[in-house]
Amino acid sequence: MVTVLILSLAGCSSQNKWLLNRIKEKMIIDLKDCTVEVYRDTHGGMSDGELLAQVKCTAEQLSYVSENWKKLPISGTLKKELSENISSSEIHRSDLLTVKNGYYCFLDRHREATDPHNETEFSNINERYSYNYSVAVFDSYSNTLYYYELDT
Repeated sequence: MVTVLILSLAGCSSQNKWLLNRIKEKMIIDLKDCTVEVYRDTHGGMSDGELLAQVKCTAEQLSYVSENWKKLPISGTLKKELSENISSSEIHRSDLLTVKNGYYCFLDRHREATDPHNETEFSNINERYSYNYSVAVFDSYSNTLYYYELDT
C-alpha cells in the first residue's frame, strides 16, 4: 500500500525549504524566496514513487539558471513519457505539458545514464528495468515552475 502525501505548504517553511533545495540541487536553479503552491509525494519505503510540485516565482527570484535549461517545447520522447506517467490530480498533465513560453530542464538520474541532461539518450528508456528522472518546466507567462520526479 502506497501512502500519498499531499500538503498545503503555506505554513510549513521547513518542508518548503527542503523541497526548494531538492529542486535547486537536481535542476541547478536558485529558487530564492519562491513559494511552493502544490506538493505531492508518493515515494514509499522502497523509494519508488512520484514527486510533483508547483512553485510560484518571479523572473527576479530566479537568480541562477544553468546551461542545462532549454527553450520549450519539450521533445517528443520525453513529452510522451511525461504524458503517460504524470498521474496527479493536483498538477494536471495539461499544466506541465502545454506551457508554450518558457524553459525546461531534464535530468536522467538512472545509473545507466552517461549524459544525464541529454534527453536523446532517454529514447532507450523502455529498455531499462527502472525509470529515475526529473523534469522541471518554467512557464514565463505565469512565472510558475512545475517539477516532476519519477522513481520506479
